[in-house]
Amino acid sequence: MKIVGRLIAGIALAGASWLAVAADTIDVTGTWQLTVQDTGRVFKPSFTMTQKGDQLTGTYKNSQGDNPANGSVKGNEVTLNAQITGQDGNKRTVTYVGTVVDDTMTGKLQTTRPGVTFVARRNATEEANKKLVQEFYDKALNQKDFEAASKYLGAKYEQHNPRAADGPEGLKAYLEFLKGKFPKSKSEIKRVFAEGDHVILHVHAVREPGTKGQAIIDIFRVDNGKIVEHWDVVQDVPDQALNTNTMF
Repeated sequence: MKIVGRLIAGIALAGASWLAVAADTIDVTGTWQLTVQDTGRVFKPSFTMTQKGDQLTGTYKNSQGDNPANGSVKGNEVTLNAQITGQDGNKRTVTYVGTVVDDTMTGKLQTTRPGVTFVARRNATEEANKKLVQEFYDKALNQKDFEAASKYLGAKYEQHNPRAADGPEGLKAYLEFLKGKFPKSKSEIKRVFAEGDHVILHVHAVREPGTKGQAIIDIFRVDNGKIVEHWDVVQDVPDQALNTNTMF
């Protein structure tokens, strides 16, 4: 019994240690602008990455254009791989290994040439825009508080949903409709993406508790810290599906 007890305790300790490591893994989602120093030559590619757990997928942009990229995160250590086409026309992988502190990453490019280093900085505007849109969405769709939500809007709010009126007044009317007919409606943001001045939300919206709701893609454009434009695509969650992957 002592052996079994020690084994269980060891497993529990290992599990706790793994959870601690997982909890400490940073989120490097976003666009990182690199400055690479290579034997007197400087070039400035970028990575735009999405993170799921400790795995990364995205795009590496250099002078040749967009290239597929992937990577991984362990604590604050990041490995980024890009599939590029060499001058000989053959595909090859370039690997960057760095350490992240706040929105800055420093490290080395793994190459046969020693001393190739880089500094990367995350696009702070994209991160700020994501935070802005998520706050607005909660104030508007969940709290249904137009006065609070309207502070996030620009003087001009261009609406592309054909069933919604243009401008801030259109949003006000829609929130009044929700409060009157669907006071318990909730919208849960599943994913957030940002590129440039656009923020994209993948949302599960449920108007009546207990119903399957809708899958929504909301797209917002942000200008100088204010939301100025909106598009959306809405699809009902069906009672039956031809796969078990869910819409989220």
